[in-house]
Amino acid sequence: MAYSKQSNKNEPIKKHSGCQHHTHFFDKKTGEQIDMNFITAWNYSKSRGLLTIIASPRKDPSKRKTANPKFENWACKVFFKRTLQTVWYNGFFDLAKKKLTIKDMEFVLNPKAKNGGYCGTFVKS
Repeated sequence: MAYSKQSNKNEPIKKHSGCQHHTHFFDKKTGEQIDMNFITAWNYSKSRGLLTIIASPRKDPSKRKTANPKFENWACKVFFKRTLQTVWYNGFFDLAKKKLTIKDMEFVLNPKAKNGGYCGTFVKS
């Protein structure tokens, strides 16, 4: 477990992002299990505040295909809690690595990262 850099604090470092890949969910009305791939993620930063992301493959298979067969086109719903806005983005899901990239936000969602997944920027400075 990682601890704070200050020597007088023995508190664990607070987590700022998380990401999970799901294969099914249960319908609240009927209680049935619905098989569907989707990703849920969250990120907190001082500038943006808390944002949550729900991403799933597009329903229409013709819109899901991309020029590269290793990727799928996904719809990403992003909710900014500070401004109470919901914005839809286009994302590309890497089928081999199981990572989702939202190019317009410069975000990557990686459910296989350590500490419960990673949701954050991918731009190198």
